[in-house]
Amino acid sequence: SKLLYFYPNHTASLCNNAKSSHCIPDLVATNLKTLLKLEGHKDDNPLQGVQLIGLGFRDAAKTYMEQWGVPSGGDWALHRGGAVHLHGTENVTISDCLFSRLDGNAIMLSGYNRYATVTRSEFSWIGDGAMATWGETKRGYDATGGAQPR
Repeated sequence: SKLLYFYPNHTASLCNNAKSSHCIPDLVATNLKTLLKLEGHKDDNPLQGVQLIGLGFRDAAKTYMEQWGVPSGGDWALHRGGAVHLHGTENVTISDCLFSRLDGNAIMLSGYNRYATVTRSEFSWIGDGAMATWGETKRGYDATGGAQPR
């Protein structure tokens, strides 16, 4: 299992409040539609075992004017993207995370994804959907290739 670590340099301020004894660093990424993309390959090298625990995601850019598609019949459409975008993954866990003020989908499971778990997370002020899944098909309608979130 691989971990992503944040090591601030000596000039970084780690506290929003100087009187606080428990400080959490703020990582800010503005004007991005996707804040974190986890991508593997379904056939030979899926990305496996990633855990996102206790993270906050906020202020992603708006997507309402981006390219949309129609995943099934009906009168609605969906943007294939999200602040957290998973494609070609297995056993991804998203737990105790806060998704706030995202002007698109918060979590997108696109194409091949297996055994993804989202637990104890909060979604507020989301522009589109909190969570969306959208598989891939052959010739527009044949979904037998296994490239759908399950």
